[in-house]
Amino acid sequence: MGNHKRIKDTGFTLIELVIVIVILGILAATALPRFLDVTDDAEAAAVEGMGGGLASAVAIAHARWVADGNSRGTANVVITLEGTNINMNENGWPANTGITGAGLNDQNIAECQQVWDAVLQNPPSTTTLPADRGKARYHVTTVGSNVCRYEMARVPAANPPTHRVEYFVQTGRVTTTVPDLN
Repeated sequence: MGNHKRIKDTGFTLIELVIVIVILGILAATALPRFLDVTDDAEAAAVEGMGGGLASAVAIAHARWVADGNSRGTANVVITLEGTNINMNENGWPANTGITGAGLNDQNIAECQQVWDAVLQNPPSTTTLPADRGKARYHVTTVGSNVCRYEMARVPAANPPTHRVEYFVQTGRVTTTVPDLN
């Protein structure tokens, strides 16, 4: 009878479980606000990346135009990049792909979308229709007649758009606008 060993109960006590739950709650309360801002940071990084990509692609197209012997004032020049014909304006910047005789001050939404699709490799989807904002990554508009605006297609739309890339057709300048996240 004396050869039986007592088996000690193993497991956590109720107090130990409560302490672990409280510690997890404190960690969640301090870490959660940081994770909530991750979406804004990711969207800002995506827009900045697209702006940099567009600026590089526009510069490559302009370099091709210059390398082909063109100079300011040369009209009706078409260059070919990766099998796509791109109409350049009088200053040597991409203007469209569908119409010849690209001028400096006549950009419309369709031409802005053509530039986006022509100079970028595998560009994110775009739409020109406000009703389709949720179906594409970027919404294409114009500012005046010579600035193409590619705004992140957020639903509902922010006014003014908070995440956008703008391409100035007269000068080839590309700017990126994102909210200050600090």
